Amino acid sequence: MKKIIITIATILLLYGCATNQFKNQFEVIGDNANNIEIKNLRSSRYNDLLIAQGMLYNDSNNTINGYYRCKFFDKDNFPINDDAPWELITIYSNQNKNFKCQATDINAVNFKVEFSDRVNNVKPVE
Repeated sequence: MKKIIITIATILLLYGCATNQFKNQFEVIGDNANNIEIKNLRSSRYNDLLIAQGMLYNDSNNTINGYYRCKFFDKDNFPINDDAPWELITIYSNQNKNFKCQATDINAVNFKVEFSDRVNNVKPVE
């Protein structure tokens, strides 16, 4: 009986360590942005910095040019540092496009991915 309890406790502990504890979010802004979906959103840590990655999927019959960025938050859900610059991305009809963002502060525990197809909403990287 003791072995069974230890085995179950070990499995639950390993499962708890393997699951993603971050509250991932995705926000879209713009007319064609509703045709953008996010897939395989996940996060990991490298050198104690939070890394967010996933795929943006265009489910329309048209090519969509837009911008994306990641915002990172601390344990109290306060933004960390200034907003990241917007990155230009072209997503062809019914295609996926991978993205990856990295926090600049080790206190980041949560993130939000934003996508906009309106250039007047963003200040792109120069």
